[in-house]
Amino acid sequence: MSRVAGKDARESKSIAGFTLLELLIAISLIAIILVFIVGSLRFGRRAWEVADRMDETTSLVAAQHYVRDILSEAEPIGTPDGQGRLRLAFQGSQDRVEFVANLEGHTTVAGLHKISLGLLGADSSVDRPRSLVVDLRLFRPAPKDEEQAPPLEQRELVVKVQSLSFRYFGRMTDMEEANWHREWKDAARLPQLIGLSLTFFDQDPRQWPELIVAPQLR
Repeated sequence: MSRVAGKDARESKSIAGFTLLELLIAISLIAIILVFIVGSLRFGRRAWEVADRMDETTSLVAAQHYVRDILSEAEPIGTPDGQGRLRLAFQGSQDRVEFVANLEGHTTVAGLHKISLGLLGADSSVDRPRSLVVDLRLFRPAPKDEEQAPPLEQRELVVKVQSLSFRYFGRMTDMEEANWHREWKDAARLPQLIGLSLTFFDQDPRQWPELIVAPQLR
């Protein structure tokens, strides 16, 4: 009996030891698999972040091209001011510019358009993100008709913008030298250059180098 009992005890220890070895191997394999899974998740997250940054960069470049195109098409068109005088349709401030242009190829409706470019909610706090928006409507020479013309389209060009700044280069009158101005209102001619700067919030990696556009002076 004692010999049989000793044999059974040795077999039990052998089986127990083999099971423990299998358990250690299984734990090691699970640990390796978890390492690969975590690494894959991190890689996937980084890939998504890179893709998002690429999409944002692509959108920003497209917005810059669009803004350059429409600003370069500004027309030196006058509208009656109600006192028998013509007033240049181009009116620019530091946070918004309004002008008339022929947007053939940029909109489905042909003809001259009154364009307004600026931040949506420009009067709100600078701590809140806003969007660079362009508003398009058909141009009507008479001011009353222009006010009644409904917007054809409003496009959101750049989102999550902190601030915007326009500036204008040229001579507003014949008596002054060409210079940069923060406003371009009631001038006799279009500016020679239009500068547009956008700033984003601190954690936003996007950058907008100042866009300088020369209207096609006619």
